[in-house]
Amino acid sequence: MRGAAAMAAREEGGREGWDVLIYFTVGFASVLVATTSLGLFLPDINDDLKLSPAEQGLLGSSLLVANVVFAIPMSWWVSRFRPWRTAAVAFVAASGLIALAGGAPGFGVLLLSRMGLGIVLQACQSPRNILIIQLISKRRFGLANGFTVAIVDVLMGAGTILIPFLLGWLGGWRQTMFMWAGVVLVSALLWLALGKDGGRPGSRGRGEGEEEGTPIRSVFKYREVWFICLGMFGMLLARLAFGNFWPRFVLEEHGIDVQTAGVLMGIGTFAMAPAELGVVAISFFARHTTSVLLACGVGQALAYIGLISTDSFPLLVLLWIVGGVMFSFFPILITRVFNLPGITPREVAVASATVFTALWGGGAVGPLLVGFVEETAGDLRLGLFISAFTPLALVATAILLAVYRRRAPVQG
Repeated sequence: MRGAAAMAAREEGGREGWDVLIYFTVGFASVLVATTSLGLFLPDINDDLKLSPAEQGLLGSSLLVANVVFAIPMSWWVSRFRPWRTAAVAFVAASGLIALAGGAPGFGVLLLSRMGLGIVLQACQSPRNILIIQLISKRRFGLANGFTVAIVDVLMGAGTILIPFLLGWLGGWRQTMFMWAGVVLVSALLWLALGKDGGRPGSRGRGEGEEEGTPIRSVFKYREVWFICLGMFGMLLARLAFGNFWPRFVLEEHGIDVQTAGVLMGIGTFAMAPAELGVVAISFFARHTTSVLLACGVGQALAYIGLISTDSFPLLVLLWIVGGVMFSFFPILITRVFNLPGITPREVAVASATVFTALWGGGAVGPLLVGFVEETAGDLRLGLFISAFTPLALVATAILLAVYRRRAPVQG
């Protein structure tokens, strides 16, 4: 009776499941803020540690290199355990690694801490996916993905705006790192106190009572996953290239301080949330996925080109907002993985890890590309200009998914 009641509650997508997703997302977002705001710390870090452009690029990519290397094996391994425990360990470890970064005596320790955070972030992906499968009804997977991504973006936007001011208030990047380690620890304690899950992976929903085999092997049969990977790679390449180097670019080229750059980037991140919720809540967009992907790819490329072509504050605000709105495609592509015919919960975890491997791979290449171009050509603008075109990979993703859907309607 208790198991039947739990299953019925899950099918209705009860309030408790959504609350648990909020607690998890708060912890995950607090870690992401520390890992994706490196560009705001770099001017101070560079003054302290005297890093070369190549070292700055490597520092920006190191976290993502670790994501790429450990994504699939880490997701396969942690998908065997209860998501509550995995997330708890990951959040506590992240707090310690951020504190380690704050106390880094040189480039090597800072690099090590960033790579450790990359592994931690990857360990968080599987719990998120399994929690959605266990606690939310299948018909609301899209809404759950849009909901969690929107919360992450709102919290990251707030963090992006707050961190530059903390740098000034607390007196430097080290003190800010130590404070943020405390923020992540508090979010870990919140998860320990209020988080929960639906049991071991595969105990609820699709795949219940069946042998799932080896998800690493079986996931390669889903072609749509590889089409999605292409767009994700190009999208995050540009995003993190600009996230790491645009604050320094506008400081050196236009005299725009880091606080103002942080506010602009935060506005762009805030703009993501309503757009991402809109595309999963409004059926019109669900029926026109190809058009959404095409618009987002072209719109992002144009926005990034604009960001290195003007110093007008109103235009920069508008361009960051446009760039943020053009991220509305993200929950659409992630949800397609959940709805592949016959896919099991552990396969979802590994398929999602494959997508995030491509995502983080693009993010790793972005800072390296810009740093290498600046190191060899002495031109930061050129590196950013090249990276601005990579979101056009979403256009290829849109075309491939549309063609494949027409050839195999049952997969769409």
